[in-house]
Amino acid sequence: MKTSAAEAYPLYWPEGWKRTEYRRGSAFKIAAFGKARDLLLAEIRRMGGSNIVLSTNISLRNDGLPYAGQRNPYDPGVAVYFLHKKRQMSFACDAYRKVEENAYAIAKTIEALRGIERWGASDMMERAFSGFKALSAATSRAWWDVLE
Repeated sequence: MKTSAAEAYPLYWPEGWKRTEYRRGSAFKIAAFGKARDLLLAEIRRMGGSNIVLSTNISLRNDGLPYAGQRNPYDPGVAVYFLHKKRQMSFACDAYRKVEENAYAIAKTIEALRGIERWGASDMMERAFSGFKALSAATSRAWWDVLE
């Protein structure tokens, strides 16, 4: 099953997701992109995700690893695409000034969603995913159609 049309480089932002106008620094204590990337991939795998595509504006070598010594790109957004229970999923973040901060924010979000499942409300995670899907569908309608 194909994951999506997403590419690892350059950044492929999910359709319909708003971009952050003014980015801020984070309080995360993450030192490098590699550590944030590894945590994000691990969290997706722990959730049962597969066919992962991590998309950023970090240039990659032929082996898929980033070139050493790159500057933080002008657009530090991060998007991740994967399959979860045979459904295409995507998460994206560009709230922070550094790629590693945005990747870490997505990893922590997925960790929190996994926590919902671990703490006994397993159907809540599925409801949350369904709610995200309903919200994106609802926002495609004009306000005057919604309010009649």
